[in-house]
Amino acid sequence: MLLKDDFGGFPVDRLSHSLQTATHAHQDGKDEEYVVCALLHDTGDTLGPANHADVAAALLEPYVSEANH
Repeated sequence: MLLKDDFGGFPVDRLSHSLQTATHAHQDGKDEEYVVCALLHDTGDTLGPANHADVAAALLEPYVSEANH
């Protein structure tokens, strides 16, 4: 997994950060879709830090497109 042990200058690796973010969203009562988005929000960070939101969107789009709902 690319996020494990990738600290990017932060005190926790990206995997831990993603898990913490999703946990906080869940504890705050956010819906399932929000929690999943929180979990996956840094998916593209290792591959394209300058535009990681776009990279993550391209990687995840086939799995979350409206056609799949």
